[in-house]
Amino acid sequence: MDDAFWSEAAAAINALPRLRRVVGPKGLENKISNASYCNYDQYEGAWRPDCWILHRGLADEWPEHIRRKLKNKQFAIIWSNDVFSIVKTRLFGWPSTKSQDADDNQVRHLHEVIAKISLVKAANHRSGGKTSLTFAPIHDQRYALDSLIRRLLDVKGWESADSPNTSATGELARDLQIMKANIKALAWQVERLESPPSLEWTPLKEAVKVNTSPVQPTCRLCSSQDIYSPWHRQLSASLRSSNYKLRKIWEWTYTIQVLYDQGFLQQGSSGLGFGCGTEPLASCFANFVDELLITDAPPHIIEGKGWSDTNQHTANLEQAKHELLATRESMDRTMKFEFADMNNISRDYFDRFSFVWSSCALEHLGSKQLGLTFIVQSAQCLKPGGLAVHTTEFDLSGESTIDHWETVLFNADDFQITLKSMLDGLNNDGSGRRFELCPFDLQRGTAFLDGYVDIPPYSYHKGLNDSFQPVSPPKDTSIYPYPQVNLSVDGFPCTSIAILVRRVA
Repeated sequence: MDDAFWSEAAAAINALPRLRRVVGPKGLENKISNASYCNYDQYEGAWRPDCWILHRGLADEWPEHIRRKLKNKQFAIIWSNDVFSIVKTRLFGWPSTKSQDADDNQVRHLHEVIAKISLVKAANHRSGGKTSLTFAPIHDQRYALDSLIRRLLDVKGWESADSPNTSATGELARDLQIMKANIKALAWQVERLESPPSLEWTPLKEAVKVNTSPVQPTCRLCSSQDIYSPWHRQLSASLRSSNYKLRKIWEWTYTIQVLYDQGFLQQGSSGLGFGCGTEPLASCFANFVDELLITDAPPHIIEGKGWSDTNQHTANLEQAKHELLATRESMDRTMKFEFADMNNISRDYFDRFSFVWSSCALEHLGSKQLGLTFIVQSAQCLKPGGLAVHTTEFDLSGESTIDHWETVLFNADDFQITLKSMLDGLNNDGSGRRFELCPFDLQRGTAFLDGYVDIPPYSYHKGLNDSFQPVSPPKDTSIYPYPQVNLSVDGFPCTSIAILVRRVA
């Protein structure tokens, strides 16, 4: 294995002192130089390893011996990256006959080794390398929280070993990381006191029926009222997301539920999606409608922006199909794909579709004005009576100056004044077509979740699309189910907003 994560794990093991036996996945045996190495399938429990290398994607291969100890919380994480965790158990592996001083020295030495590895990873992260600091997703939330705190506490001397704490700036700033760790830990614990449990998976056609009071078509903010609602939690489960407390998941569930409740997800309907990438919405809609046109930006537009590198862009129809969300037959029957420039929508799309959607796309068009222009142009793709649903970034402070950038932040005036004025102009163009913004509901809830603004790092929900990918064993994309409805974007408190436009004539 030449993968960077495998090499990183081997380097971590080789740096640990006085190892005798190590158990891990097949493929690392030739990289381990300081201990006897045994693969998972070779381990029979006759001897006690000094530590285990756990590949989280190969959890089904872990010996039953280690599974029991993980379940009983008889382990401690000593190192991790995005793929591997190195653990030692509390009941075996490290010699118990040494003096307490010797044990303390060994632990201190381990911490020094781990700190050096972490510094190398941090340097790679800052320089744009492939490795980055992430949480250790061991299957126990307490240890995931420990992992978060450990990575935030990157406390070092400020000037030299002889005067580690004499910098005046350091005096002011050195506790900031500890403060961030405290804030995130407290927020996680407090929110758990209010939140209802996750729900079990049900087929999508059944999940949309959970809502007994139809969702009203409003331009609304992501809030606890929706996040904690049965319909959102049920649809999140249908999308196989194990963390329903994320605003990005809400962008999908609200789009699905409002279109269903307003009668657009049914036979005879047709939908047009912009900037779809590998998102799940088209596959979800394929369960209900007759025609779906999925579009994404032409390759020359997204080149160098990193979207294809993070699986947010699609270049063909197959990448937009998810067989865990719909049958192959229904997707093949309903879905078609074309490249489409959201800044220059073809008039061939006008007046053709029952509904139009985009999710987390229009804020990437280059400026706020371009994003608003896209909303107006995409509305013209609707048939009379049709509905457009767009989700994007919303600045809660109303003070953001982030415009003409890769990602822009919209505020209430952008939609309630500027966008409304643009639609009014469209209504007066002499064509006889008429469009209206749906009513606004910009009230925030009163739960802790509504008032808490999350701060970096945000890597606990990396890879949202992983949840509905056909992998075996299924990946748990939210071992650390940290809530995020509001977050800080360059210091501005933000959330998600849904903007709905209806064609009335």
